[in-house]
Amino acid sequence: MEVKRLTAEKHLDADVGFRFRRVLLTTESSKLHCHEYYELFLTLSDGIRHQINGQEEILPRGAMLFIRKEDCHHYPDFLQTAQSFINLSFSEEILTQLFTFLSDGFGGERLLAAPLPPQVMLGEKDIAWMTEKLDELNTADRYDTAERQYQARMLLLKIFTRYFAQFRTEESALPSWLQQLDREMRHLEHFSQGVEHMVSLSGKSREHLCRSVKKHFGKSVSEYLNDLRLNYLANSLVTTNLPIIDLCYTCGFENTSWAYTLFKRKYGTSPAKFRKNG
Repeated sequence: MEVKRLTAEKHLDADVGFRFRRVLLTTESSKLHCHEYYELFLTLSDGIRHQINGQEEILPRGAMLFIRKEDCHHYPDFLQTAQSFINLSFSEEILTQLFTFLSDGFGGERLLAAPLPPQVMLGEKDIAWMTEKLDELNTADRYDTAERQYQARMLLLKIFTRYFAQFRTEESALPSWLQQLDREMRHLEHFSQGVEHMVSLSGKSREHLCRSVKKHFGKSVSEYLNDLRLNYLANSLVTTNLPIIDLCYTCGFENTSWAYTLFKRKYGTSPAKFRKNG
């Protein structure tokens, strides 16, 4: 099958280097193609057939894929179903600037080198968030190029840091429910509440959660929670002047002696000395 190459000149807004659309598959054609730019697409329907790099997959609602320049794909059922998705296209210049800004710690090279397009699963709250942000883009003045550039870049920054920072290759990929849980557990309101709260938030049995956390993170649920708490405590010691005991309680340690023991085990010093040394 012949592969069509889509150009930035034809398919991107030249002033912004960006474009987004809500696509209904019954209303436009889909031929096997690749791009000289990048795109993200988020499925809004269940069961979308997608052919990518010689493989076929059935995408559920909430699947978001990062399509790189040399990825070749199309949607075989484009004239047969009323399925829909959101598409965001952006230039190589924007992506390069974004990954440079985020630095090596983000792992942009990992996203670009993955055998298949990086894919994450979004829950209904995240789909609603994406829809809301795109509606905000529609409020920008079409003649205000600077504002539209800013809004587009801010949205991409939020999407990549929110959803792709923890991306792993297929061999080590987190299940979609664990991806979502990991994002939620990084909020103070959740990691401060303990194991039972994490079990409840996961929607899984305690045993299943413990096995999954051990398999994918290499630690127990308690160790996973304590790592988040210790990270929060260490950063708060440097960025605030709140009492150490208050910080221990805030991040979920009910026993301050145990918090101090864990802190020294990880950082090699007491919280007080850690704060003093900045």
